[in-house]
Amino acid sequence: MIRIEKRGRRVEIRSDEPLPGLRTTIPGAYQAVAGHWTIPLSLESCKLLQEKYGRRLKIGTELKRWALGVQQSRA
Repeated sequence: MIRIEKRGRRVEIRSDEPLPGLRTTIPGAYQAVAGHWTIPLSLESCKLLQEKYGRRLKIGTELKRWALGVQQSRA
């Protein structure tokens, strides 16, 4: 399982397994000193993450709330 959550202006990614290729798949992705990954907070980045990992993602409450708000503002 890969857990993702909104943290400030980035999306924090935590996983028990390695995430090879993340840095090249999503522009702006980097691995923090603590060992987890972060990506820029954007719908485009989240869509790329979903395309790569699909059902393995567990999306956090704050990230869901943020994404819904952005989608509604674009409609």
